[in-house]
Amino acid sequence: MRTLNEEIKYYLNRDVSPQQKDNETFKKLVAYFPVASYPEQTGTAHDLTTMVGQTIEGTYLVGSIRQTPKQLSFDLSNQVETLKGKMWLSNLGDVDGYVANLEQASSVHIRGKVNEYKGFYSVMVDDLDILSAAQTDPADFLETATEIEAARDNFVIYFASLSAPYKQLVNDLIGGDMWELYSTAVAAKGNHHNYLGGLLVHSMEVLKVAYTMANAFKKEGFDKGSASLRSIYDFMNDIKWKGNDLVLEHDLRFNKFGDDTDHTNEYIHKIRKYCMDHPDTFQDEIDLNTIIAGTMLHDMGKICEYRFAGEDTARKLSFMLTGDTKVYQNQTLSAIDMDEFGARFGHIQLGTMKLYNYFETTEIELPLKKQHDLISMVATHHAKGEWGSPTAPQTLNEMFLHLADYVNSRMMSYMG
Repeated sequence: MRTLNEEIKYYLNRDVSPQQKDNETFKKLVAYFPVASYPEQTGTAHDLTTMVGQTIEGTYLVGSIRQTPKQLSFDLSNQVETLKGKMWLSNLGDVDGYVANLEQASSVHIRGKVNEYKGFYSVMVDDLDILSAAQTDPADFLETATEIEAARDNFVIYFASLSAPYKQLVNDLIGGDMWELYSTAVAAKGNHHNYLGGLLVHSMEVLKVAYTMANAFKKEGFDKGSASLRSIYDFMNDIKWKGNDLVLEHDLRFNKFGDDTDHTNEYIHKIRKYCMDHPDTFQDEIDLNTIIAGTMLHDMGKICEYRFAGEDTARKLSFMLTGDTKVYQNQTLSAIDMDEFGARFGHIQLGTMKLYNYFETTEIELPLKKQHDLISMVATHHAKGEWGSPTAPQTLNEMFLHLADYVNSRMMSYMG
């Protein structure tokens, strides 16, 4: 029997075939959409559950600094792990000065002991040295996507299948000069795909699932489409069961498997009900161009939502802004964190604004209704206001994207 991680990888492992890679169009597009080469990842993550009371020493990026009445806490990350560091305020002397210096730091060398409190593990730091740029390059400590080439190859296959106006749209927004930004961006600060190249990997994983569902309903009808939904439901239930087993095995605190399965089931029923209520039209309403382009672009606002060591902040902000961005360029670049500009709006609003502005300023042979379909794909993909979407999905295309995005983000969060 496959482990949870092996089964998830198996589920997502729909790589481009050797025959597809031998196609001349594929080769040209691969050259047009190159992927960055990252330094080889080295080191092994610490298993804190077996190290309580033991000493950890190493160099990390520092991020997400928080202060409580008694403690200072912060994230410590490198290519292979993210740890929670803590220090007693009573040991710091000038607390305000210490915090100010730490907030300006990119990388630090720490020494401390592993601590456990109510099932949560952290490192109680005894010694912390802030390192200068001359001592270490913070960008060398960021985790990078190991499957970036496979994700790019899938992007190319889907891109090649788009009709002309959708190709123009995707290329104008995330191709050309913007491709490097899109293909190296992170998809999150934590939880899932929080590494260089994570946005591209996440988007392609979501697209595989959304396209599979949409294509089954459109080309093979209600029964085949429902079977694809059933596979997703069974898979999430399997994660729920294995996930709870994983909690016991590794003492992790995942306690929302039931909620995740319930939400998945809710949207499976919504899709089925919509099709049953519109038996003569639902197949025509499914637009695979909208599914592909909308999924490729659904998280593009994350290019500006996060910041990290090694980024070109001015170039990144040029994705959204045309004016002087110096006011946002004095941020400390270290571990993945929220960008000052991006955090004010969030990636859904940023992506919606970007797409709307594009359609208002660019001539493209795409009917107004189709333009609005794509804007709504970006706007609704989190489904709830408390999750960042102004409205819930209304069309089948939007429901497919939301369900695929939701399932992918949850199962990758469970993997850690």
